[in-house]
Amino acid sequence: MPEQTAAAAPPPLFSRQQKCPYLAGRPPHGSHHMGPSAVNLCYARSSEEKPYGAVSKETQATRCFCGDEVYGRCPDFESARVRELELPIFDGKVSGQKRDAEEETPRRRERLKRRHRRSPVRRWLANRIPSTLMCVCWILLMVVAFWLVRRTM
Repeated sequence: MPEQTAAAAPPPLFSRQQKCPYLAGRPPHGSHHMGPSAVNLCYARSSEEKPYGAVSKETQATRCFCGDEVYGRCPDFESARVRELELPIFDGKVSGQKRDAEEETPRRRERLKRRHRRSPVRRWLANRIPSTLMCVCWILLMVVAFWLVRRTM
């Protein structure tokens, strides 16, 4: 009977824990995609002009999203550690840091008071009454009604 070896399942390609901590989006929000994208920027490639640098999708796929063993050997990551660059911070949170459910309080939507719905007749009257022509028509109708009532007496 041949011996069966249990093959270890390969780790997922792009998971939240495997992202390089220096990979984030543009300021002020730092929103980034969790896979290779043109939106992602490398904060380890900072320059005098900007605190970040562009990083290709290929580089992201081969270095930034492959786990800490791989991005730990990245020359940009190593130079950032040597220069003691701080991790990018947006809204008081470090990029790549897990957010605790207890830490964030859920936002409550403010309830808006809605207008009372009007009947179609009331809506029609509200739109038509202010016009001069409608006022003349109502007056004419009242005069005709008054004349008919007066004639029958």
